[in-house]
Amino acid sequence: MRNLFSEQNQILYRECLKIFDSFEFQNHTQKSTIRTHSLCVLDEFTSCCYKTQIDEICPNWQAIGIISALFHDIGKTILDKGHAQVSLKLINNLSLSAFTDNKMEIADCILNHGTDKKPVTLIGRIFRLCDKSALKHPLWIAYKESE
Repeated sequence: MRNLFSEQNQILYRECLKIFDSFEFQNHTQKSTIRTHSLCVLDEFTSCCYKTQIDEICPNWQAIGIISALFHDIGKTILDKGHAQVSLKLINNLSLSAFTDNKMEIADCILNHGTDKKPVTLIGRIFRLCDKSALKHPLWIAYKESE
């Protein structure tokens, strides 16, 4: 699905992956787990947004999805409980114009992706569902079976 991104968002995707890979993880397993889950979330999110034709409501959904999916769990490199707040704080320090342009929506996606949270934006609600459905993604299932 990521090959369906606009050229600008394909560049953003590659840039975000480089940034993701620059974070310090506790070990290789943690990095693989967070990266695999994040890619599954992005795939689910992209698929859902294409099916719902959300462009009219949220034209920046691709950038929002890329940043939110790749960085929503990055705070787990520091702590597990409360990781969403840490994730948002970490990406606040990045110089991504796509983050600055979509800060409210990205914050909603990241801060409210937990089971007990209530996103306030439509894109946040879609993201939360995709974070959960990613646990049934074929890539995630194959990753968990290989552990």
